[in-house]
Amino acid sequence: MDPNRREALRRLIARVQRDRRLTTLVITHDRAEAAELAETLALMLEGRIIQQAEPREIFERLATAAVARFFGTGTILRGTVAGGLLHLDDGAVLPVAGPDGPATCVIRPEAVSLDEAGPLRAEVAEAIYAGTHVRLVLRRGDLRITAHVAPGTQVGVGSEIGLDLPADRLWRIPNEDRQVSAGS
Repeated sequence: MDPNRREALRRLIARVQRDRRLTTLVITHDRAEAAELAETLALMLEGRIIQQAEPREIFERLATAAVARFFGTGTILRGTVAGGLLHLDDGAVLPVAGPDGPATCVIRPEAVSLDEAGPLRAEVAEAIYAGTHVRLVLRRGDLRITAHVAPGTQVGVGSEIGLDLPADRLWRIPNEDRQVSAGS
């Protein structure tokens, strides 16, 4: 289907749902479509509902690493929290909320920013112009970090850059802490 026609159809469905106060079940693999149409979104993986919430919560406050991967969260960080700081295996330290102990955190690519004074340094493995942003794939040892930066951003593949992962955008996955500690 023509993308413009599909988008117009989505807007029409959303308007009819809202105006007529209809409850509608829409099954889709298109994350943007799901977010646009849903008041409540349920993610089903392998025949089980993994998370059910408002679209914003599912995109930004993910329940598990599997949900994070499905919804395109660029970076999953695992480490140990002590005193409000996430200690990664490679020695890097980032501020994060929550209790001390094992932790799995995620950050969306658009929340990662370039900052020479930032707490992390990484090598640019890829820089792909995507029109509305440049998608950077960054390497720090075994860790892969994805960042979406402004289209005019010029960074060279192979260069080392500083990164900031703001604590207010770094989401600690609550359901993963128990799994990490039980499996460690």
